[in-house]
Amino acid sequence: MSLIDVTFNVEGVTEVAAMFDTAGKRAGNMREPMQNISQVMLKTFDINFAGHGSLFGKWQRRQKDPGHPLLEDTGAMRHGFKGKIGESYVTLFNTQDYFCFHQSNAARKTKLPRRIMMMIDEERRREVIKILQQHIIEG
Repeated sequence: MSLIDVTFNVEGVTEVAAMFDTAGKRAGNMREPMQNISQVMLKTFDINFAGHGSLFGKWQRRQKDPGHPLLEDTGAMRHGFKGKIGESYVTLFNTQDYFCFHQSNAARKTKLPRRIMMMIDEERRREVIKILQQHIIEG
């Protein structure tokens, strides 16, 4: 009976181990990418607002023209978008109490059509993933 001796030589083990170590450390501190995600999304919401919902399905026009742009009587709704950043999360919200009545589809009223102002569509989803990958892998 003979013995079989198998030997593996793996090149770059040290480099790969160091990369994983660095990526793990970077993944432990996600505040910077969360800040970047918040900025990207808040800018997106502003662009969507400027285009009257053009990014997420054009907003329905009003029946009567009150003399100011749609949802911009005072500008409070447009400027009410904020982000709260933590070590591993970002929360995006609007400070106006009436925001939910425009955004939500849960309880549609016949006199208030849905006008989506906040959404993560496929393009923004890819951008968020890219931000996270760049932070963790590329540093």
